[in-house]
Order: sequence, then structure tokens, then C-alpha cells
Amino acid sequence: GTDDCCIRRYLRGETAAVQRRPDGRAFRVSISDLKGPGGDRIAFLSLSTEVTELTRTQEKLAASEERYRLALQQTGTMMWEYDLSSGELRQFNEGKDAVGSPFDRRPVIADLQRTLLREGVIHPDSVPIFQRLLREGIDLPAVNTVLQVRGLDGDWHWVSVHSNRVQDADGKPVRVVGTTRDITREKLLEQRSAQEQQYRATMFSNAVCTYEANLTQDRVVQISSPWADQLGLSPGCGYSQLVGTAVNLLVHPDHREAMFEKFNRQALLKAFAEGRREVRLDYLRVGPQENMIWVHCTATLIQVPPDNDICCFIHMQDIDRQMRQELALRSKAERDPLTGLYNRATARKLVEQALRGKATLCAAFMMDIDNFKNINDTFGHQFGDEVLINFASRLASMLRKGDILARLGGDEFFVFLYGIPHRELALKKADQICRALRGVYPIRGVRCELSCSLGIAFAPDDGADFSTLYQRSDAALYRAKKQGKNCWQLYDETEAAPAAAAPADPVGE
Repeated sequence: GTDDCCIRRYLRGETAAVQRRPDGRAFRVSISDLKGPGGDRIAFLSLSTEVTELTRTQEKLAASEERYRLALQQTGTMMWEYDLSSGELRQFNEGKDAVGSPFDRRPVIADLQRTLLREGVIHPDSVPIFQRLLREGIDLPAVNTVLQVRGLDGDWHWVSVHSNRVQDADGKPVRVVGTTRDITREKLLEQRSAQEQQYRATMFSNAVCTYEANLTQDRVVQISSPWADQLGLSPGCGYSQLVGTAVNLLVHPDHREAMFEKFNRQALLKAFAEGRREVRLDYLRVGPQENMIWVHCTATLIQVPPDNDICCFIHMQDIDRQMRQELALRSKAERDPLTGLYNRATARKLVEQALRGKATLCAAFMMDIDNFKNINDTFGHQFGDEVLINFASRLASMLRKGDILARLGGDEFFVFLYGIPHRELALKKADQICRALRGVYPIRGVRCELSCSLGIAFAPDDGADFSTLYQRSDAALYRAKKQGKNCWQLYDETEAAPAAAAPADPVGE
């Protein structure tokens, strides 16, 4: 008696109903007329067919199709069918579900090849691939390729195309079905990975040494270097042990302190804590033929899960050629071409840098060769140049490694003694210079007698910058000249009387 009654459905002209019993079984009920001798309907005939398995199969198929559709949407995959006779492409995930469409969201694209090429959907570099895909889709059972196409956002996208050929009963190809998926992100990651691999290969091609270490655990994780055998080290050794051994055996003495200060374990851990992720240093290292080569060392600091240990990747690159070229150019710019000493500009820069440090006692010497003009006039300027070279060499041999020695021009020389303990040391050094540089210079078979005069100013008492120290040591030099040359004088701002000077006559050591 209900509207869903099978007889009422029949009378309304609807299809047969499927009834479900409480036990889960399903039956398809069909109704037909039973007519009497006069053709009138006198009853209904009901035919019930059990369709339990069919119904379950249809439900499973519908659920599977829905899962497949959702999966295609989430993976950005578009399903399509290409009719070979008409050249028409039909896309199935049209409308709002057209996620990942390689071309556009039209459900049907007529004359596929001409339409896409005319509209500029296919990237010029991918046109030959697209045309080959249309040919091979007919000739081959299955084809996989990658194209670059213009997306709905106007940008170029990489898409992966998979196609399968469908034949009729006679084996004639009638259509091609397939899927297309946007793989732009994967392609970019692939290109980035390739670039990184190329970068690493370039780095390793001229690597002197590379190794990885866990700083938190103070352990070398991996080492790849011809120096490993030389050092007697292997993966698993302590990082602190590696640094200590390498610094002592492979680093130039002048650079050992800087190398250890920057690359010891505690220094790198501190650098990471301060937010730095790279530590760099250029230094001299023992090369393959036991010669010293310039090396650029880089430590890259990272934090590695799951324990969040601080690790470092250290790469040492051979920069000997470019470094020596750079040093040669720098030396040319900083040095006096005749004597090889610093020039005026460099001396000024170095003195100013030294004076910017912590306050300490320093001494500035301004000096020249007595009667040098007469030497040039008598023997010529080429002979005078050789005198200057000889004089500069003797002067350099009497100074400490950290002292600054410059030729300011002509026969004028400037000396800067940094960090002396007391004034007496500077006075003794001035006395030593005057006595050592006084004497006979055998040059080209000529016995040339030379002496020098020297003026002294102290920092910070007499001046705290290069210009002041230069002027006041030059004033003291002028006073030494007035005292008869062949001596040294202290700067005296009162100019009342000359300070104690070195004796004019030779004094025994």
C-alpha cells in the first residue's frame, strides 16, 4: 500500500525495484499483467530474482571508482581519451575536478594537434616530443614521456604523459587512452638535485681534503683524503685529535694559531650557537710534493636529527694559483718596487691599524742616508739604487718580524716598533741601527762609506696617528742632521736642547 510498493511502481511505469530482506539478501522484483480471455487485466504476476552477489559487486565497483577518482584528483592526474579517427581529445575530470589538466579544462578539444600548437599550449622545446607522442601512440602499445605545457595560471608546467593504444576486433587502432600528471615540483627538485650534484662534483674535483665530523660527540664520521694515511687517522677517530694532528703536521707555522683558534671543536660549537653556519680561513698547507700550497678551508655547520647533534662538513680547496697571483698583485700595490719594503701608503695603513688596538708603547723612527745626494752625483743614480737596496736589506735584518719597515721615497726610511716594553729598548735599537749601518759598502768594486741619521717619536706620548708620528720623528731627524749627522735624536717639543744621541764615532759591540 506504500508508494514504494512494487505494484505501484509498475503502474507508474517505473523500473523494477530491488528489495532487501532483513538477512541482507537482495531481490529484483519484476511485475507484469495477467490478462483474461477478453484481454482485460485480471491479476499481476510477480517475478523475484535474487541479485545479492550482483548488488554487492556493483557497490564494490562504485566504491572503487570513487576511490580511484579521489586518488586521481589528489595526485593531480587527468584522465583522457583520444579518438584517432576524429583527432578529438576528451578529458574526463572536467569542471571543478579538472585538477592537473595539462592543457585546459575543456571536456572536449577538437583537432587536438592543431589546436594546441596554434594556441601555444605546448612549449617550443616540447613540440617535437608532442608530435612524436601522437605518432607513437598509434604505433606502440604504450608510451611514456614528459612535456612542458602552459598551465591555467599562464606559467610553464612539466607534465608526465602515459598512454595506451586501444584496438578494435580486427586489431586496428581506434583510440588512445591515458593519464597526464603535473610533475613540475618533482622536475624542479630533480633539476636542483642535479645542480647540487654538479656543485659537489666541482668542489671535490679540486679538493685537498674533505671530512665530516660530529662535533657533539667529538667524532670523525667520514674522511676522504690522501692525508688520512699520512696522519694515521681513520673514520671514528676524535675530531679534536684530527685537528691537533693536522695543525701540527700539515699547517705552516705562521698559520697554526689562526687555524686552531677557528677550527677547534669548542670554537665551531660556539660559532653554531651564535648563529653562524660557515667558518672560513685561507692558510698555507703542506702540498702533495711536500711543498706549501694555499688552501681555502670551509666548515659548514648543521644540526642533524633525531638527536640534534651539531655536525660539520669540512672542505679544503686548492687556491694556490689564484692566491699567489693575488698576493703578487697586492705586493706590487703595497711594496716599493726598488727595495721591496712597504711604500708610504701601506705604512700609513698598517700603523693606523696598529694604533687602533689596545694602548701600548710604540716607537717611530724616521731616517735617511747621510750625504746620499753626493753618492748619486758622484757615481750615478743606478749606483745609488744599489746603495739603497743594500742599505734596506741590512736595515730589515735588524728588525723583528712584526715591525713595520717602509721606504717613503728617495733615501727616506720609516720604522715602526709596536708593543715595546719600555723606551730604553727603542733607544738601544736606534743606537744599534746607527752603528750597524755605518761603515764601508763594497758595491761594484767601489768602497762606499755610508752613515745614517735617525729621529725618534713615541706613541702615544708624541702622537697617536701616522701623520703626527711621521712629522715629529721627521723633526727629530732634522735635529739629528743639525747635530752633525751620523746620530739619532729624540723628538723634543720644547726644542730647548737635543736629547741624548748616539756617538758619532764607531763604538765596539
